Amino acid sequence: MPSPTYFEQIPDDLLREITKDMSLPDIAAIASLAPNLPRDTIHSRLKALLASQHLDPEGFLEKMAETNTVLSGSGALEIILPGTCTPGDLDFYCPRDEGQTLSFYLEANGFNKYDYGGSSTKRRSEDVDDDEEHYDNRNGINSVIRLRHDAHGSKIHIIESVSLSPLVPVFFFHSTVVMNFVSATAAVCFYPELTFRHQGLLNFSCSGADRKNRTAVQKYKERGFEIHEFCTALHSHAGLQGIGDPYPQESCSALNRRTDDLFGLKVPHTATYGSTVIRPRVAWRLGYRTFEVKRAEHRFDAVVTVNAEPQPVKYSNTQETEHLIRFPGYDPT
Repeated sequence: MPSPTYFEQIPDDLLREITKDMSLPDIAAIASLAPNLPRDTIHSRLKALLASQHLDPEGFLEKMAETNTVLSGSGALEIILPGTCTPGDLDFYCPRDEGQTLSFYLEANGFNKYDYGGSSTKRRSEDVDDDEEHYDNRNGINSVIRLRHDAHGSKIHIIESVSLSPLVPVFFFHSTVVMNFVSATAAVCFYPELTFRHQGLLNFSCSGADRKNRTAVQKYKERGFEIHEFCTALHSHAGLQGIGDPYPQESCSALNRRTDDLFGLKVPHTATYGSTVIRPRVAWRLGYRTFEVKRAEHRFDAVVTVNAEPQPVKYSNTQETEHLIRFPGYDPT
């Protein structure tokens, strides 16, 4: 039997103090010294966050596993990068047709549905905080169920995807900063090299949602994130990535990504459910803009593809995902 490592000999309360503010990469890095510590740390953070909103942690984790539901938004970011913000509510993303299952569970445990009074147009134009409504009927969202705890007033939002994958709305988020999730099995960050440097890329939208996105981006800038509108601020598009470029390929808005690629950081947080993958597999490309022709702008909307039976399904905010905008005075000759 191998001797316990140095970390394994440290008392549990001291270990919790050491790891309480560690980011996801730092926690993953100590797995070789204390194999169970990353798992236990993330699991403890998730349970504490659920309990803070008056949810039964173990019971709700079972329901998340049953329905393939994930926590995303500011709640997930706070788990993988502590100190980022204090979520005023929690946003859970579930597959199409699973929203009512979660709602019934919550209504049986002290929560009641409530309606947001504003119109869809008003929601898109308001400058709102995390604990207000900030959803649209585009962006991969089929429906939103809002619930409030009877006794404590804590809010839970169930966002139902248009797809069998709960992750489709995640890739329409305003920027890469919040493209993370915590499932019943793992914590996942899709842009770790950027996120943990407090960097991010704008997810440009050709639709009217872009105004709302920019308002949300401003909040994260105020929280210390630098969010780039153009990925060329980080690297060159001229041929291959330049030798002096400080960021890897994940920093390119035009890169086609997959949920099972090697760029994301995935840390399991439970021994019961070992998988770090949410099925079905999803591919995506961020929305972005380029100026490759004089006085003309290329605009590309975000595209998300779900690889499900019987064939892949593609989602976007616009029917034509590529647009060429010619500015006044443009002379093609």
